[in-house]
Amino acid sequence: MTTPYYADERHSATAVADARAIAETAAILRQVAAHDRHVDVRRGDVSTSLAALVDAVGRGYRQAPSEVAACVMAVVSAVDRATGNRRTD
Repeated sequence: MTTPYYADERHSATAVADARAIAETAAILRQVAAHDRHVDVRRGDVSTSLAALVDAVGRGYRQAPSEVAACVMAVVSAVDRATGNRRTD
């Protein structure tokens, strides 16, 4: 995983890999939301909203402000740590 880019640098292969990681993270968060909904409906709503937010940022990742890109990549890293996923660049 890499650090965020300036808007004009987000067309590289690394940016494509990061966008893929964001999409994969959103999918994992949707799975968590489905589970959470059975445990606590409100917790499921939070997880569903987080998954939707990550997915939306991922779709516009190349145009996102660097602060937003950094935050979404922090979510990707946190989910990777929680799931034991190890990404290679």
